[in-house]
This record gives sequence, structure tokens and C-alpha cells, in this order.
Amino acid sequence: MFEDPSFNEGHRALLSQLLAGGEVPHFLAERAAERLTSFASTLEDLHSQILSDNASNPFDELPSIEAPRLRRVV
Repeated sequence: MFEDPSFNEGHRALLSQLLAGGEVPHFLAERAAERLTSFASTLEDLHSQILSDNASNPFDELPSIEAPRLRRVV
């Protein structure tokens, strides 16, 4: 699942309160739609980059992390 990294827990709490109250102000609904469109566009661009034969893999630039080692607990 992909999440908008700039939409934090404070935003989620505020939106939950508004939805529970049954009203979301029009300006807020418009702004949310703009953010969704922008985020969807970003995902489409990332998808195109990943599938492109000409471009490098954007995941190659991510730092690698070591997988955690499992311990046997008896």
C-alpha cells in the first residue's frame, strides 16, 4: 500500500473528526482532491520509470539495509 508521506497522523485525526461529524468543508474536500490527483500522478510517473527500459531503476538509489537475523527461541 502506498501512502502520501506528507499526510501525517495529525491530518488523519482531523479528517476522522470531520468525517465522524458528517461534514467536510468544501475547501478541504477540494484540497484533498488536489492532493490525491498529485499523489496519483507521482505514482504513475514512478510506475513509468520502473517499467522503462531506458531509465535506471529508481530503487537502485535507495540505501540497502541488512535483513534482521532470526533467533531460535526454545
